[in-house]
Amino acid sequence: MFLPGNAAADVVDLRQEIAELNRMIDNWQERHAEPRLRALLEEHPEEPALRWLDAKLLFHLHDYDASAAAIERLVAEGPPLWLQRPLQDLEELVRNTIEATRDHEIHVTRNGLFEISHDPRRDALLIPWAEETLEAAWYEIGYDLGHWPEPPIRVEFFSRASVLGRVSSLSEEAVRTTSTIALCKYNKLMMTSPRGTLRGYGWRTTLAHEYVHYVVGQLTADRVPVWLHEAIAKLLEERWTGERRFRLDPSQESLLARRLEEGNLLTFDQMHPSMAYLPSQEDAATGYAQVFTVALFMMEREGPGVLRRLMRSINAHDDVRDAIAEVMGSPFDRFLDDWNEWLRDQELTRLPEDFLDEIELREGASDDPGDEDRRFQGVEEPRARDHLRLGEMLRARGMTEAARQSYERAESLLGRHHPELQNALARTLLDLSEPEAALEALQEVAVWYPGFHRTHLHRGEALNRMGRFDEALVALERAAGINPFDPAVHRERGTALDALGRDEEASRAREIARQLR
Repeated sequence: MFLPGNAAADVVDLRQEIAELNRMIDNWQERHAEPRLRALLEEHPEEPALRWLDAKLLFHLHDYDASAAAIERLVAEGPPLWLQRPLQDLEELVRNTIEATRDHEIHVTRNGLFEISHDPRRDALLIPWAEETLEAAWYEIGYDLGHWPEPPIRVEFFSRASVLGRVSSLSEEAVRTTSTIALCKYNKLMMTSPRGTLRGYGWRTTLAHEYVHYVVGQLTADRVPVWLHEAIAKLLEERWTGERRFRLDPSQESLLARRLEEGNLLTFDQMHPSMAYLPSQEDAATGYAQVFTVALFMMEREGPGVLRRLMRSINAHDDVRDAIAEVMGSPFDRFLDDWNEWLRDQELTRLPEDFLDEIELREGASDDPGDEDRRFQGVEEPRARDHLRLGEMLRARGMTEAARQSYERAESLLGRHHPELQNALARTLLDLSEPEAALEALQEVAVWYPGFHRTHLHRGEALNRMGRFDEALVALERAAGINPFDPAVHRERGTALDALGRDEEASRAREIARQLR
């Protein structure tokens, strides 16, 4: 078909504009793309590619029903062959998201910064903590990166981690392999409710981690490579607390130390396109620990303002390596060599025994507290394992003093560094009305493995019994930041709050405990 010169040029310009709008939608620039797309649709209302982009943008702006309706109209009219596959992929994504959020309600946070989509029947108790975390993150992380996204920012909680594989491009196999429990994609944060895991997880820190991804993606039009994205998110994931605590948990540091000794670190290419596609949860944990040290190295060498300068530099360069070179004052390859040398000079914590605190998803897993293969993983000493099994049996039969003796025999063989053993012993000591001994039994694992909610729960209970209610409440808030669906957490919170004269909060905590029973 012959087209006059101007008409041919117009077609080329439209195609270029469509390609640019698609990039903008994919790269966190939805609000900038919207007016341009609306103007083009007025000029070309029948153009299939523009109508597909309209449906895609509506999805990214979280108007799922309107997106589905736009897709339905385009499908009914018969889209061109080249558009059928991307339209089919979008249709599946929208349909799955509508299904996953069908029973959700939207909670808008006090300052209007976030809208949290959640199941009000099952996840309402998350909302106060989620709101506190997100609004604190908005201020603190904004300060560190120099960007405060325009509200409202969308957050969605899902019942199971497997749902993430249906409402994203991530495969369900990848979710299971690495126990991926959160994503930042499609202009929103997507979170697995802690009730979708066996023991909970650090969901408040994870929420802040995903928010860092949101800020970095929007600030740089998503031109940051995965390894650097994760480095910045890992470094800043606890900034919502107001503290500048830039260090790994000892168990993560110990894992990194072992992999470093083995010469088994990951390459940045292995981390692409997502940590979720690494072959195991240990590899994912290693990757997060590894890139954390990259960001920490940057901050230690160039000061706390380095991340702001890096964001500005990334926006001024076509190649991120050139931006890093500018900020760090040396070529990118030299920067990597310096980081490797610095990392090998660090005195990394090495725990007496490697014990990866893995997130256990509920899908297909047993939640039987007596599942010894799960609870006492890593205990290879046969005599210690026998004592542990005997202790479990005795405690189940109410023979508490005998159970204590059995656990203590296991402790004499293993030391005090196994979190499941120390929690079993602490629970027994609490049952024997020995809170001081219970607190002492948990002293080391509370530092080494802060991701065990029962450690904080048992510490909170012991501190309550000792009349140290302020300290108890701190421990119990940490427990709730991992597994807020344990009624014992709220029961003990009620005790501490009541003693502190916070009657209304105490009553609410006891009501939550009653509902969770």
